[in-house]
Amino acid sequence: MTLKREIIYRGLTLILAVAFFIFGTTKLMGSTALIDTSVPRALVYFIGVAQVAGALGILFGAIIHRILPRLAALGLTIIMVGALVLHAQNREFLEAIPSILLFLFLLSYLYLNISKTISGK
Repeated sequence: MTLKREIIYRGLTLILAVAFFIFGTTKLMGSTALIDTSVPRALVYFIGVAQVAGALGILFGAIIHRILPRLAALGLTIIMVGALVLHAQNREFLEAIPSILLFLFLLSYLYLNISKTISGK
């Protein structure tokens, strides 16, 4: 992986880990953003736990096994697809912009993670 790609990869790692850790903890602390929608409270807490676990998996997962960050990012991608569907159903197009950006960041992270593994570096 070139130096430029490595810098982008590490930057995405940090951005995604911080963002999902913050979003997950706010859900676990009872943020009303999702609770005010049709999403059941138990699902909101599950999503919060998954986001915190995903953030930790992206940031520290490679210490345990090199595939863990990729699995964490895949799980977070599934959550983001659900978030985008929910925004579309509620016609919340401006509110969907952060979700779209995080989704694109996750796809970029996965691409760089996979290409890093393939190149063996």
